[in-house]
Amino acid sequence: MKPEDAGLADTITGERMRNLDATDPTFVRDLLDSQEAVWLVARWLSRRGNNVTVRAIHVRPTVETLAEYGDAGDLEIVNRIEVKHRRLPFTSAADYPYRTVTVDVAHAWDRAHPKPFAYVILNQSRTVAALVLRTTARQWERVTKHDHAKHRDRTFYECPVDLVRFLALECER
Repeated sequence: MKPEDAGLADTITGERMRNLDATDPTFVRDLLDSQEAVWLVARWLSRRGNNVTVRAIHVRPTVETLAEYGDAGDLEIVNRIEVKHRRLPFTSAADYPYRTVTVDVAHAWDRAHPKPFAYVILNQSRTVAALVLRTTARQWERVTKHDHAKHRDRTFYECPVDLVRFLALECER
């Protein structure tokens, strides 16, 4: 434990903590000691382009409240998801009208930092999603074609339809 954490440990282990389980008298100190490792991993993940949330620690005030203070994890990685809506009627790979799914304009992907974890591309009626994971990016094709909405040629990334997962959206609108 770092010296600056000793005061916090003393506060936590003070009067509020008198009733802690006698079979685990070092629980609070061990919990605080573990934070050094948690922050080390958080920095490591962050340096690799991940958005990281370090979860707060909560110490049970009494043995009786143990069930209310279960571990909910140390870290969370927040992933970027891009959502697109296409005017295409599809329900699965079998009825998708093309051999590839347009993911995004190339410059958007190329400049993105961090890269999206996934693209969720909704069908025309917004009842089915085509899920394109970032892990498939090496198999994407770079294609220049005419964008009828923008009235100009643009370069896109397209993913082979067999690498796309199709999911029914079972949610209320």
